[in-house]
Amino acid sequence: MSLDILDGVEEEVSLFNHEERPNWPMTPTKCTLCDAGPYKCHSSYQRHWAMKHSATVTIFQCSLSLCTKKFGRRKDGVAHLKKVHKYPGKLASKTIPNIHYMDPKGVLSYQVDHRQRLRQKRKQTEVAPDLTTERADCRDEETTFDEEGNVTGKKFKTT
Repeated sequence: MSLDILDGVEEEVSLFNHEERPNWPMTPTKCTLCDAGPYKCHSSYQRHWAMKHSATVTIFQCSLSLCTKKFGRRKDGVAHLKKVHKYPGKLASKTIPNIHYMDPKGVLSYQVDHRQRLRQKRKQTEVAPDLTTERADCRDEETTFDEEGNVTGKKFKTT
């Protein structure tokens, strides 16, 4: 039996998952699967999804011999090494089964549609223009003083 029929299946599944995943709504949102949250940003939602809806998790362990600390995030382990041991060493990583795993049952996690984010940012700048562009720069000001040091006038330099 030939496996030629499986050529391109991985790309097709990846494309399907990308196109079928719902877009992040850009407002505080609960998890579509377990109703946890609400999550204000997509990154905190992604962290929740990785901790609860992934079958395996990666843990990071302090690499120093007498320390038994373990961390769920690399940055927490690195901070531990720097703060506790004053040592910028490496962490040992290990992938283990997730004891908090909840089967997503075919539910896909949110994705970020960057085009939607850009459109929303543009809309916000149209509603609330950047006031700093209209403000005069204080370096373009000339202040005059009298003999006692009191301000007698201000005028803008002409270029």
